[in-house]
Amino acid sequence: MTNTHGSLNEFHNLCIGHCNIQGGLLNLGKSNELTQLIRDHKLDILSLNEMNLNETIHTSTINIPSSFNLIRCDRPNSSRGGCGLMINKKLAYTELNLNSKLNNIEATWIKLKNSKINVCS
Repeated sequence: MTNTHGSLNEFHNLCIGHCNIQGGLLNLGKSNELTQLIRDHKLDILSLNEMNLNETIHTSTINIPSSFNLIRCDRPNSSRGGCGLMINKKLAYTELNLNSKLNNIEATWIKLKNSKINVCS
């Protein structure tokens, strides 16, 4: 996925957070807490682990703020684990496909455009 809808020119104000959400995107209460976390801390990117999603759950059905994109890496053949990044749509980025030689690594990578910043979940 590539987002070119906007760009933050001043990366020194970039705010990134991380949460182990233990399946929280499927729970409206936890989703509301994540939205509040993003709002309270003015997060541009939120890295997530233990998303507990699989290929049967379409991204459009997941509760995330409308001003954010979600890219995800589901654990194959499981409804446990997985990771992802919630990214403010104002950020221009490219999703990176980094091949890892380690079979047990779940990771999602993006490169922020016009910068040397890569973010991994």
